[in-house]
Amino acid sequence: NKLKQLEETVANKDDSIGKIARDRAHLETRLKDTQAALEEEEDKGKALAKQRVKLETAMAELEEKLAKEEKSREDLDRQKRKLENVNHTLQDTVLEKENELEMRDREE
Repeated sequence: NKLKQLEETVANKDDSIGKIARDRAHLETRLKDTQAALEEEEDKGKALAKQRVKLETAMAELEEKLAKEEKSREDLDRQKRKLENVNHTLQDTVLEKENELEMRDREE
């Protein structure tokens, strides 16, 4: 009787040990999967960080280029206004000279 109880206890313990071993194997598999997924996400994060740096660099370069183009446009506009003023002054001078010539011709 006692032997039978001990055999049952051993069988129950064996079952428990088997279940624990299966649970452990399952948990180890899940751990490996989780570690692999974590590593993959870390790699993605690193790749995204590199891409972000590249994009930020490109954006800074474009902003610098835009600022130079805006300054260049402002300089061109300033030069255009100066030339328009010179042109206007020259036209006025030409008109004055034409008028003077016309007056001289009339006087003669």
